Amino acid sequence: MSLICFDLDGTLVNPLPGVVHCVRETCAAFDLPCPSTEEIRPFIGPSVRGLFVQRLGSQAPARIESVMATYWKVFGEEGIFEHQIYDGVQLMLGRLKRQDHRILVITAKPAPFARRVAHHLDLNLIIDEVFGPAPCDVWPGKVEFMKSICQGGSLCSGGYMVGDRGEDMRAAREFQLRPLGVTWGFGSREELLQGGAEALFDAIPPLDSWFCQELPGPEVHDLTTRAE
Repeated sequence: MSLICFDLDGTLVNPLPGVVHCVRETCAAFDLPCPSTEEIRPFIGPSVRGLFVQRLGSQAPARIESVMATYWKVFGEEGIFEHQIYDGVQLMLGRLKRQDHRILVITAKPAPFARRVAHHLDLNLIIDEVFGPAPCDVWPGKVEFMKSICQGGSLCSGGYMVGDRGEDMRAAREFQLRPLGVTWGFGSREELLQGGAEALFDAIPPLDSWFCQELPGPEVHDLTTRAE
């Protein structure tokens, strides 16, 4: 059995439609200039908090918590349901789980919302644990966040880390996980390579095939037992 860690946004799911909707609703509620989709994209992964701090400018210290509370309220009521799973993700994760590998999701998205996204997209029976910050926490970066997971005993060296951003690759190397970069998300190939990616994948099928060759063991686990 191997440990396989996945980022969420840009790796397993496309959050862009939901994030764009929630950002625009929040900006309208606070009379802030509304960013374009392209202006929003760089903040997916590092956290949209930085986007709102940018929009608020000098008002950020006084207003950011209220803005974020509104954003997450809209997200919980509407944005979750606009997330889209990338084609092939369920088949790949299901096969890995049937081989009895331990599958973790480590994300900058607050844990309660990340778990709801996983449930909405029928991934909750496949994923063993979802790790993300509390809704009120400032994202410290993936390396620092994964230190707290290690201290809690849920993460150890060895295994794999799959993600779409350079910080996923750097975190993988920090914790002696093999860094696998995916190019269909929000980070560039250059960012992933600079972060230390061991290999890059342009679609789910090549990544699934790579795992088939890397981890060729038999399927021993029946997913239906997890729902009973």
